[in-house]
Amino acid sequence: MHGNARAMSDSVAALRGKHRGAYRPTTASWSRMRGLRAALLVAVLVPALLLALSAWRSWDAAWRSAETEVMRTADAAAEFARRLLEAQLLRIERANDILAGLSDAEVRIREDELQSALRAAAAERESAERETFYLFVYDRDAYPLVTSAAVPAARSRRMMDREFNRVLRPADAPPFYVSPVYVGRDTGRAFFAVTARRERTGNGLPAGTYDGVVNASAYLDHVNPALAALAATPDDVVALIRMDGALLARSAGFKIDPAAAEPRLLPGGPMLEVMARGDARAIVRARSPMDDVERIAALRRVGGSWPVYVSAARDRGAVIAAWRREIAPQAVITAVSAMLLALLAGAVLRRQHSLEDANETLEARVAERAAALAESEIRFRALVDVGPNFVWFATPDGALHYLNDRWFEFTGQRQEDALPDGWATTLHPDDAARTAATWAQARARGVTYEIEVRYRRHDGEYRWYLARAEPLRDATGRIEAWFGSSTDIHDLKAAQAALAESEARLRLAQEAGGVGSWEWDLGTGALFWSESCHRLHGTDPAVPVSYETWRDGIHPEDLPGVERAVREALEGRATGWAVEFRFRRRDNGTLRWIAGRAEVVHDPETGRALRVHGVGLDVTERRDAEERQALMTRELDHRAKNALAAVQAAVRLTPKHDPEAYARAIEGRVSALARAHTILAAGKWEGAALRALVEAELAPFETPVGEAAPDVRRVAVDGPDVALAPDAVQALSMALHELATNAAKHGALSVPGGRVSLSWRVEEGAGLLVLNWRERGGPPIIEAPVRRGFGSRVLEATLGTQLGGRVERRWEAGGLDCEIAVPIARVLAGSATQCEWHVEASGRARTSAM
Repeated sequence: MHGNARAMSDSVAALRGKHRGAYRPTTASWSRMRGLRAALLVAVLVPALLLALSAWRSWDAAWRSAETEVMRTADAAAEFARRLLEAQLLRIERANDILAGLSDAEVRIREDELQSALRAAAAERESAERETFYLFVYDRDAYPLVTSAAVPAARSRRMMDREFNRVLRPADAPPFYVSPVYVGRDTGRAFFAVTARRERTGNGLPAGTYDGVVNASAYLDHVNPALAALAATPDDVVALIRMDGALLARSAGFKIDPAAAEPRLLPGGPMLEVMARGDARAIVRARSPMDDVERIAALRRVGGSWPVYVSAARDRGAVIAAWRREIAPQAVITAVSAMLLALLAGAVLRRQHSLEDANETLEARVAERAAALAESEIRFRALVDVGPNFVWFATPDGALHYLNDRWFEFTGQRQEDALPDGWATTLHPDDAARTAATWAQARARGVTYEIEVRYRRHDGEYRWYLARAEPLRDATGRIEAWFGSSTDIHDLKAAQAALAESEARLRLAQEAGGVGSWEWDLGTGALFWSESCHRLHGTDPAVPVSYETWRDGIHPEDLPGVERAVREALEGRATGWAVEFRFRRRDNGTLRWIAGRAEVVHDPETGRALRVHGVGLDVTERRDAEERQALMTRELDHRAKNALAAVQAAVRLTPKHDPEAYARAIEGRVSALARAHTILAAGKWEGAALRALVEAELAPFETPVGEAAPDVRRVAVDGPDVALAPDAVQALSMALHELATNAAKHGALSVPGGRVSLSWRVEEGAGLLVLNWRERGGPPIIEAPVRRGFGSRVLEATLGTQLGGRVERRWEAGGLDCEIAVPIARVLAGSATQCEWHVEASGRARTSAM
């Protein structure tokens, strides 16, 4: 002991030497001795009784804690399994969408294209290198049609031995099926599969007829580690089990023999009894058929109509070992306490015998009793020192005057270093100021002092302690002293950190499927969204959401259909809903397409709807791709019809009396159209530059008659940069071709020295684009032609009727002057009037289709 204990021992010795006198024991004194012996016996036995009680409670608590932890793990694993299985159904639905309307023969012909599409569907929100999921499509005779795997389907290998090719054949077959574990014949990897019938095939079979299946495989080398990540301890085992006892996945793995039957639970076991009853959750104790180890297991049925349970199990030996670790320190403390109490009892008895036998004076007996009291206090302090806590006393002003031995063993300080305030040097630097402020505030207000702080151990490591002190008051309420203790909570803090990490892993596992999940409590109206669901809708996870939050973001055109699906499910006319709708994100206001799937949970007794579980997936890119494809199809159809109409007109109006001239004329006009289409295609059908069109159409007429190549340009072009609308390009190309053809046959381009100039200008005030065609150096013109030829009719049809313009021709002696004026609104790209006219001509419903 330290100085204060030694001083008390000296005081006891001094008291023993005072006031010795005679003393004779009486009947009352003997009665007191018997009572004292009984009390001391009880005191010695109390620690053992307390240990027994504590051990019993710890035993019960260890099993309850194990049951709670495995049930929590089972709940998390069941949620993971539900998301995994529903994600597989979504992939199957996506595969049916891809194959919709295709016959088996068409699927085989387009195998490479469909294989790529299925691979993309199977790998949505999965990294390509992991190859976590595969999609397989089988025909009605169990032969493979197409697969998402890199290796093409082995069409000659019939798979009738697989259950999923047999179970869904009957007319009353379930909508989907979860297979037992198989080993891939090509990959050698173990997997189980979610299977559903092929829908909307192009084989011409009656509705409801079995026409093959789509199989979504989940590989155990992905599922088993995911289950292991959910386990509370590395030794816990988490498994997925079909309701018939077939083992689907196991965090600790299991041996799979392709030649033997699939691994399953032993018949008649408690787990199969729970599954047979259809219990939602249960705790059982059973021996595992995989490794013959007895475990306590939590069974949790996967939500919805899935015939699958999750088992989270812990080794019985692990539970007992945890209980032993908890009770061992108490047993040591109890043994030491009982020993010290026995010593104390013996000392008290010996002292009492000494007092009874001594013939001491009253003063001596008082002194002896005071000495015994002091010795008892010393032993009490010894008991304090063997405990795990720091115990300390302080004066009313906060100066410590006592610390038990546990403090000095922990910190390595000496008594003179720690008292009265040197103990504060062991505080963590981040905790020192906070501790001083809290201690000062508690003393000033006279209230309980409590704080979590870190003390430095003698080896330099800091550990967390809960420090607590209460004021000791006299009869008037004045504080005489402070009594405090500090309890080691370091392991508890570490456990809390581990729990937070485990919850983070759980969130990651929940988001492994790449979809947002939510739950709606119909009783309270509370709506819970996962973090991925908040990201999907652009909402803040810190702000609560409601059904109205979700409903108000749905596009008004989609809202009636969504509300009708929700209403039918809540009224019991459907088990859930599967809809696609547009949602306006709350963060940036953009519209996103979301595919939603939900399932309603009902009270098994009353049938009342209790809550709804659901998932959502962003399918905007798919919907945009489908819309772009449809738009391009309509645009191509419109352009093709225009081109064919122009060719048809050219063929109909070209004179046919000279076959050779007829062929040349048709060839030239079709070539003019082809050049216009080439320019439009280069500009992605958004329009073309007038200069580029003019140069392309007049280039074939540059070579003079009788010469190999022109010495100078025979066609001069001048005008500002003007962008033409797509429909104006075709009309102007035909008009320029007819003017150039006429000049080459009869005008300036028919002789070597002839020249043509073409200029244009934009008259903003009049709203016109004006083109001037002028020929010089050709054969002299005596008079204007009397008969309207095909070229004149083309100019009037394309420029007058189609573009709403006018054509003015002047037959001058030096050559033809032709002025063409067309409205800007009908020919220039980007004009609102031109867009409206184009929509009216093409029969479209929106100007945005341009």
